[in-house]
Amino acid sequence: MKNDLIQSFDNFSKNFKEGEFDKAMKLREQLADMNESQSSIDKVRINTVEAFKKGFSFAEVAKNDFSMEAMEELEIAEKNLNSNLDNVDLFNSFVDTANACKKKLKEKY
Repeated sequence: MKNDLIQSFDNFSKNFKEGEFDKAMKLREQLADMNESQSSIDKVRINTVEAFKKGFSFAEVAKNDFSMEAMEELEIAEKNLNSNLDNVDLFNSFVDTANACKKKLKEKY
């Protein structure tokens, strides 16, 4: 079940679909109900910045100023959401930021 949680967060980290996020949150609850340690559950997080960086054909592109600036905004939104996964405003902010970042990077590269 923990692998399902990891997969759901990985999928959400790439596609930003609310259904995938909801699935991950339900899995978190189920794992907690099954006495999985909270620290173990909390280690599974949204990892969009990492996924975006891996998506570049050349690793150096992720290090240029334009990419780093876009990724900084995304990283802030990602950290905020990871710190409070139940906050709808943080969820919406993350999805908006992630989509904007994705659009900027696609247009540039």
